[in-house]
Amino acid sequence: MLSTRTTVIVPHRCARLIPDGFAEVIELKSGTSLQIKGLIITAIQPKHWGARSLIDRRRGVNSYLVESANQRILFAGDTAHTDAYRDIHLVDLAVFGIGAYDPWDHMHATPEQAWAMFQEVEARYLLPIHHSTFELSDEPIDEPLSRLYPEAGKGRSSIIEPALGEIAVINTSPSASTQ
Repeated sequence: MLSTRTTVIVPHRCARLIPDGFAEVIELKSGTSLQIKGLIITAIQPKHWGARSLIDRRRGVNSYLVESANQRILFAGDTAHTDAYRDIHLVDLAVFGIGAYDPWDHMHATPEQAWAMFQEVEARYLLPIHHSTFELSDEPIDEPLSRLYPEAGKGRSSIIEPALGEIAVINTSPSASTQ
């Protein structure tokens, strides 16, 4: 259901991909920021492509740092290992893809690389995405999580693992955990 009150933020040259019915569609180029409704949204260039078909090579692709007065969320999405996030620190939640790396590790991080980038941004919680729902590539469907857990070691409690449809609440106080 579309909302005439919803603003959609998309990468450069992607507005036409969004159906009519939203209040506004704003294109944001990598390296730029936007302040909207109490949030600062910064677009970051991941190590991925923006193509939506075999011959479509001109569309942008972004990761986003979303900041409010009391929370910082890094939605990296699809990306290979990159230093694009090296200047971002003290994130409450980092969202990284951990699947579809075999044979596409040049565009999708392995679980180990996602964990390394999570640690580099000094995030409190990791929400791994892009895995375990259907076959995306050549690795077994359960492999991404089975590789992430040992990599995280004692830090495994930082991994948020909601069930399908579950809402995970992140409290911003240092002693808080997900509920």
